[in-house]
Amino acid sequence: MIHAPLLYVGPGLGLVTIIIVVIVLVVVLGSLLMIIWTPIKSVIKKIKSFFQKSE
Repeated sequence: MIHAPLLYVGPGLGLVTIIIVVIVLVVVLGSLLMIIWTPIKSVIKKIKSFFQKSE
């Protein structure tokens, strides 16, 4: 059986845990955004170059 004092999470460990979770979420969302943004950026470049050539 686990004793109550062993389950205590102090404010320092709690804050570090929250910061790590936020950092992981930012990294995951940022990489997903880059995976989505890169092809969109390429299409936008192609569209811009198409209209610049036609002028």
